[in-house]
Amino acid sequence: VWAEGERHGCLLHSSQSTLLSRESLSSVAQRLPQELFLRCHRSFLVNLCHIQRLESDGFHMSDGATIPLSRTGLSAAKRTYTQFCQWRDSGISIPPSQKG
Repeated sequence: VWAEGERHGCLLHSSQSTLLSRESLSSVAQRLPQELFLRCHRSFLVNLCHIQRLESDGFHMSDGATIPLSRTGLSAAKRTYTQFCQWRDSGISIPPSQKG
């Protein structure tokens, strides 16, 4: 659902549990599909499919967490989320960035 950077790795929050990984948040982000995951803050990575809504305090996730957005990346995060919602609601099976 989302991941949070920690001092010696990161916490991976799933719908079932939270796992501690010794891998950095940047490393985790590199291995995930960029069409579905967004680095919205220096310390947070979100699965776009699990965002319920965007408000002034951040992304409200399906597990009840609120993930803050960085001030510098706020407009880019909003734009990415809006594009994702348009793609999701269009019924097209392949995200725009996956098209050849």
